[in-house]
Amino acid sequence: MKRFIAFMLFAGVCLMSVGGCNDKVNQGEIGRVKTTSGWNSEEAIGPGHHSCYGRDTMYKADASEKAYTENLSILVGGKVNLKISVTVRCGINIEDKKAAAKVFDKVKADGDDFISHKSLYDTYVKLVLQSAPMKEIGSKPDVESVIADIPAIEENVRKKVTDAVSGTPMRILALEFTNYDWPEVITNAQEKLAEMKLSEETEAAKVRAELRRAEGQLKVEEANKLIELKKAEAIAESIDIISDRLTGKKEFLAWHQVRMFSEAAQGPNNMFLLFPYNVPGMDAGKLVANANLKQMLDQKK
Repeated sequence: MKRFIAFMLFAGVCLMSVGGCNDKVNQGEIGRVKTTSGWNSEEAIGPGHHSCYGRDTMYKADASEKAYTENLSILVGGKVNLKISVTVRCGINIEDKKAAAKVFDKVKADGDDFISHKSLYDTYVKLVLQSAPMKEIGSKPDVESVIADIPAIEENVRKKVTDAVSGTPMRILALEFTNYDWPEVITNAQEKLAEMKLSEETEAAKVRAELRRAEGQLKVEEANKLIELKKAEAIAESIDIISDRLTGKKEFLAWHQVRMFSEAAQGPNNMFLLFPYNVPGMDAGKLVANANLKQMLDQKK
């Protein structure tokens, strides 16, 4: 009897093993178990080992973040084809498990019960990523208007794509315009404009430098004038002081005059004759014609 009970328990375990399964959801994936009567839960399940039984099937989807680039050719103003590249980084919004679970309702598995990231992108993101830039840029009258409004255009496209995808199980993590292939005529015009601006900035810099130099020179000249003025004031003040102190002191002035004549006479071939200032001109001539004096002058030479 005991053997029979043990056998039955062993058989039951074996049947459970045959009828059940233990499936693994890898990192960067979400899963959902489908039974014969439908999904076993309204929420997606995260990474880990999960049990399923009988004819249950574990479906999985790529929940990682990936980037995609769309290369677009947009007719602007009915004249010019503008080529641009828009890159988006997206992934399943795994924070909302109920919303994430809906990918298994809407997106067909690629094979082996697995939904690839590319299938998710094609279903929820690609169309709006292509249409938003075309509507935004294609509405401009000309390429010049596009160039002038690039920041606003990119911001508007980013908002439109993000808002459109927000109602799906996906989310936009980043969106950038990664390339503008401008027509050659526009490129040449932009280069010439850049050269003109650079030339204008260079000339403006030269003018500013000249102005600074002129201002500096003016300040130097003003400083020199101030110095000369101070010197003149000091000399005038000295003269006033000397004049005040020497008033009525003829002896000092006479001594100073003799000292100056003496210093002047030290030069080569110099000689001073001193005689009273009130000597008539003819008498002064006689003094100079004096024989002894003439001999002394000749010897001096």
